[in-house]
Amino acid sequence: MAGTGTNAYIVAENPLFFTSEKQSTITTIASQLLGELKTIKYTPMKFSTYKDFGINCGDIITVNGKTCYVMKKSIKSSGCEFECIGNKRRDTQKTEVNSAITALNNKTNELIRTVDETKSTLTEVKGSMKTITDEQGNIKEQIATITTDVSEVKQTANGLTSTVSSVQTTLNNLDGEVETLKTKQSTIEQNVNSITTKVESVEETANGAKTAASEAQQTANSFSTKITAVENTANGAATTASEAKQTADSFSTRITTAEGNISSVSQTASKIDWVIKSGTSSSNFTITDRMATLAAEKIDLSGYVTINSLKSGGTTTIDGSRITTGTISADRVDLTSLKVRNVYNADNKMIITSAGSYMYIGGDSSVKNVDYVWFRTGSIYFSSVGSSVMTINVANKQISTDGTWKLGISSS
Repeated sequence: MAGTGTNAYIVAENPLFFTSEKQSTITTIASQLLGELKTIKYTPMKFSTYKDFGINCGDIITVNGKTCYVMKKSIKSSGCEFECIGNKRRDTQKTEVNSAITALNNKTNELIRTVDETKSTLTEVKGSMKTITDEQGNIKEQIATITTDVSEVKQTANGLTSTVSSVQTTLNNLDGEVETLKTKQSTIEQNVNSITTKVESVEETANGAKTAASEAQQTANSFSTKITAVENTANGAATTASEAKQTADSFSTRITTAEGNISSVSQTASKIDWVIKSGTSSSNFTITDRMATLAAEKIDLSGYVTINSLKSGGTTTIDGSRITTGTISADRVDLTSLKVRNVYNADNKMIITSAGSYMYIGGDSSVKNVDYVWFRTGSIYFSSVGSSVMTINVANKQISTDGTWKLGISSS
């Protein structure tokens, strides 16, 4: 309320009065408005002309010496009709509409409807003030926070879009600088082919900005999601993202980091692929119903490993530095030491075996598997622990024992 008297001018449904819930602020605005309106005088009237003479709504004209505010203009075949409406006395009774607007305060509801679309927008503005003083009561800092919440629904013949957003601004009233700006928004878009949802959050400060967003899209054939995080600083931008997509016959995920690291998994009914990349190195692991393939710069296996054959019988176990198996086939085996019980030739016949304190060459105690044993060497030595050595000198065709006796060509 501003001014005195009973002839009040009531302002209703004006969004400019929704900026504060404090009655003192509304009174100040009303006083300023009264100062502008109290000097305005006009005469309500209605008159016609045979043409418009360039007169439009909002014009202030003089008719027969009286001031007229053109508020309505009608164009007819006979000419133009103008109207200026008003009453000398105004109703001071508060209407139901006025009461509703006062209760809403800081809120607006906008509805736009055309032949192509219908759009509804709800807006709410909230504000708060924090004051910091010193011991003497002097104001050191004033922090104001303004939050604007908006929800919007837009409908056309092709789709429906719903958006909810919130913007929070924190500023220092002493220097007028914005300290932080936080924005959050969620959107749902629906049409005949798909449904898409998006959620985004942005926080801006003097040092940089952080953005987080998630998106999900659903169609009749697939469902996909994506989550990203971006941090902008003076040194650049760092982005991290994860994606997932699912169809009736496949499922895949992918995660990336700002450093260029990538991990992905792709799965179908017949195969699973794992890929991990970092810089110039990568590891790949593929599994099918018939095969498993692993490729990596280095493979570490911890624990007890058992390998079972599907083609032929047998099992191989790996336990630390011990390998237990049936048959090893190789072109060459390099060993520091060899411990065996039996040695077989290419015909799978045992040619060396041991039993107790005996060793057999060419077979065992009951079977002869070879007809000849060849020694390609100059001399052959036979010795028992703590006894003499018997030597077969192939080159000299001589058998001897430590010089005690010799059989063959004389050495003299």
